[in-house]
Amino acid sequence: MRSNYNQLGGRMKRNTLYIIGIMLSTLLSFQSSFALNPAQIDHVYYFGDSLSDTGYLNHSSNYVPEGQQPVYTTPLGHPAVFYVGQAFNHPTLPNNLNPPSGNEWVIGALGGDDYAAGGAVTDSIGLGKPPFYSPPSLHQQVFNFLSTHQPRLHPNNLYVIWIGANDIFKAIRSTPSSEPLRLNAAINKAITAATTTIQAEVTALYKRGARHIVVINLPPMGDTPSMSKSTSLKLLGNMKSKKFNTQLLVKMLSLKKSIGYSPDIFNVNALFKKIIDTVNTAGEYQEPNTALILKNGTDPACLDSRTNPAIMSIDCNHWVSTDQQALDVFADNVHPSDTTHQILAIHLEQFIKTIK
Repeated sequence: MRSNYNQLGGRMKRNTLYIIGIMLSTLLSFQSSFALNPAQIDHVYYFGDSLSDTGYLNHSSNYVPEGQQPVYTTPLGHPAVFYVGQAFNHPTLPNNLNPPSGNEWVIGALGGDDYAAGGAVTDSIGLGKPPFYSPPSLHQQVFNFLSTHQPRLHPNNLYVIWIGANDIFKAIRSTPSSEPLRLNAAINKAITAATTTIQAEVTALYKRGARHIVVINLPPMGDTPSMSKSTSLKLLGNMKSKKFNTQLLVKMLSLKKSIGYSPDIFNVNALFKKIIDTVNTAGEYQEPNTALILKNGTDPACLDSRTNPAIMSIDCNHWVSTDQQALDVFADNVHPSDTTHQILAIHLEQFIKTIK
């Protein structure tokens, strides 16, 4: 009798393994059918902060200086996602159909694919000019998108998330620098919360049918003009950027187990560090096979930002010459210049084309 049970158990085990093999084969075939073909991308949607904002403040009044478009780059410039949109023949326009209540400077009149808003954090009140302007958080952006879209019906859509720096800046601004232990704890708490929120929003998009998601990590914040001139701030900024990126990577990889999918991570940190280090050591960085050259990674192109660190490019009235702007890495103390964004776009485009 025991022998019969053993034989039966052996057959059941072999049959079970055979069925599992068929299921895995089917699953892999099913997943491969969703491999991204850049030529067949239907739409590219963006979520994030000023680094991806293509004009959330369009239709603003009495806020953006005359002659300066409402994006956080050097004059007449654009963020990287704008150029990526051009590369894939998908114009990138801002979306503010459902702005947070009380945004007197944001009229719900635009319906583009870019939900990113300057000053946004992942899931709380962002850096704006309360009570008049409060940018929608990443959570709000994704919620607004999913309220009006069905990703499951468009498997060739691409979704790009780039956010987190303002969560760290907000922690720094809200904690006295004279209390280093408290400051360190506040930043670490913000990093944990931000990366957890990004993980949750990727999950929300995936469960609604999104199959091609790119998450961009943080550049070395200590190398921005706002921190680079202070040894302690430079160390703090770069250390916390690294901590953020490590947690982000771990949480994105963990999604493979929880939802069966892990988004692709574009390592902008390594690219940015290469640019800054090359400028500092060789005197200039030139993007291969282009005329894009950067020579100044220390001072912002906005002259107002040099005298008042709180002034951003979107508020700037006085700039270095147009020729010099094209050579500066930074537009203000935290935001990249148009030239830098163009270089970032080239690498992001190349990265997207490698996604399987």
